[in-house]
Amino acid sequence: KQWYQRRVRAAKNIQCMRSLLSMAHCHGKVMGTGWGMLLRTLQHLTWILGLVPTDNGQLVPSPSADGANVVKTAALSADLPIICSMLSRLFQSSQYLSEMALMHLIEALCQLSSDTDASSSREKSLFSVGKILETCL
Repeated sequence: KQWYQRRVRAAKNIQCMRSLLSMAHCHGKVMGTGWGMLLRTLQHLTWILGLVPTDNGQLVPSPSADGANVVKTAALSADLPIICSMLSRLFQSSQYLSEMALMHLIEALCQLSSDTDASSSREKSLFSVGKILETCL
């Protein structure tokens, strides 16, 4: 009944996430303060896709993502492990960033975490905390 409360996983969400991850991986060293906008977008896409962080910060499809609030197709479900891997590689490759680029990334993650904690509009996201953990490991 409340169509806007349902998360619809569509091919365009997967394509968008792939494009953003490729762009960030290739140009992360020169993104500067652009990390903030990119991370907010990735956080929202992970919410749409029903991804949650594990103990080591990597994102995996949520076991409860098959509930009534998420609509997905079998074809898109096959893409989720690929997206999770791409996302993990982005943060694992942060070891190759310059000190300044790494500082921009970590500042953006911390700001996103702070903004998420202050927000009460929807369920809390652990995206930024998981990615801080993955970046520091």
